[in-house]
Amino acid sequence: MRIVVIVACSLTRYSLHEAALTFVRAALLARHEIAGVYLLQDGVELALAGGDQTEPGARLLADWSQLAGTSQQSTPPCLGVCVGALGRRQSPGAEVASEPAVSGFEPMGLGQIIAALLTADRVVEFRA
Repeated sequence: MRIVVIVACSLTRYSLHEAALTFVRAALLARHEIAGVYLLQDGVELALAGGDQTEPGARLLADWSQLAGTSQQSTPPCLGVCVGALGRRQSPGAEVASEPAVSGFEPMGLGQIIAALLTADRVVEFRA
């Protein structure tokens, strides 16, 4: 089964971020294909927390990156962050689209995320 995971909750809901990570690990162990993990709306706070290693999100980012790198899938799961939501939460003047990756998550337009949703058998959303 091809699954897309959406994380749309802020880091104040840390347990939901942990639940998303646990879900993806379990799905991979059950030999399901994770087509992608996408940070939308308040979920982009996770990608922005990557620069400060004291933030609770830094460990989550490392776990997501490790999971994508050690996946047994033929192609590792895509880790994406909505470029629109990211732009609204970054400091003014910061360039979003030109960055190759934000803390391991690739900036993506909403069209790219929707294209992944159209090919998925299931969509699992973690939202507060």
